[in-house]
Amino acid sequence: MDRLWEPNAPANRANPYPMYARLRQESPVHQSQSGDFILTRHADIKSILLNAGDYRSGNRIDWMTRQVHYLQNKEEDLKAITDAMNRFIVMMNPPEHTQLRSLLMEAWDDREVDTIISENIQALLGSIKTPYFDVIKEFAEPLPAMTMTRIMGLPLTDYIQLKKLATGVLRCLDVYLSLSQLVKLDEHARQFIAYLDTFLTQKETNLSNDLVSKVIRQYKSKGVPVSRRELISVCMFLFMAGEETTVNLIGT
Repeated sequence: MDRLWEPNAPANRANPYPMYARLRQESPVHQSQSGDFILTRHADIKSILLNAGDYRSGNRIDWMTRQVHYLQNKEEDLKAITDAMNRFIVMMNPPEHTQLRSLLMEAWDDREVDTIISENIQALLGSIKTPYFDVIKEFAEPLPAMTMTRIMGLPLTDYIQLKKLATGVLRCLDVYLSLSQLVKLDEHARQFIAYLDTFLTQKETNLSNDLVSKVIRQYKSKGVPVSRRELISVCMFLFMAGEETTVNLIGT
């Protein structure tokens, strides 16, 4: 018997709407093979969004942890994946989610961010010397990486390398991954973790006015205990948070 929920099947990737229609008809509240619940009716989704306090975020970290633990028993060490994901705010629930969201919002400065975005837009458009150009490749793709690099106080010269690592780690948000994809994801996570660990070692003794410095100060001022592992994960998520969404929005 075929599965109702197979988002990565070639036919469903090309056209997912028949799959959604069948789910609505046969199993509108459907538990997938990974344990997540798939909802396809408007009324059900609206009810959950309006009553968020009654529900918890999906079990993505739990599912990935089980995968990593299973593969560890098969002599595959992929724990960098869960190290990377441990403080991704989109996978957290209250009260931890509320606490971290509040801390990040207090550290964020809209006016500074707007200035950086404007300067990066001018720099990217100013570097284009031809009458025609690829708006995605030459503008939309580098813009969010350049912007977050500057906002976070990372060396701007590293933004291309960081974008590549971020793209690799973003695969952790994919619904299902093969072993080879998990191995590649773990490799990118290890490199990103190592980079941020070195950066934070330098940053914690030389705080300035960038977002990472402000986050570190917020943790200290509120007396919130945070490990280096957790701080690396927060920084990783901050860098990646607007990556695909910004590119897709400009493309649209």
